[in-house]
Amino acid sequence: MNSTFYFSAKSGVNAGVISTIFSTCILFTAILFYVLHGQKLTLVDLLGCLLIIACLVLIGLAGNEKNPDKTDRNNLMLAILFATLTGLMFSINTLNFNYIVNKIGFSPSQMNYDALLLMGILTTPLFFYEQTKNRGHPYFAKEDIFT
Repeated sequence: MNSTFYFSAKSGVNAGVISTIFSTCILFTAILFYVLHGQKLTLVDLLGCLLIIACLVLIGLAGNEKNPDKTDRNNLMLAILFATLTGLMFSINTLNFNYIVNKIGFSPSQMNYDALLLMGILTTPLFFYEQTKNRGHPYFAKEDIFT
């Protein structure tokens, strides 16, 4: 998720516009539960999915209306890619949560705490690397972290 906002800022596009792409998790979740669990999708569900896709396409086409010349297309595409992958990861997390709570009998609150701790442990080094890679971070020097 951090990478989504990082590339959004570099592309010059409002982070609020990019974060709406996180709503793709609804589409991914509906598709995954249909395929894996046989959950039926009603006409209203399908209509909602089509509207979400249409809105996401319109948002993606809008880009940076205020300064179209300053929009960096490569970083914009990376921001959209990471936002879509974040939606997919939210859906996979929902599937895992459903399985672990209902089939294994694990406590939902303990599952949440463990998942957030693991996610923090895995993503913190990437965050510091990204912050120090190009021009350094005001509080950390590259040498202090990686040597």
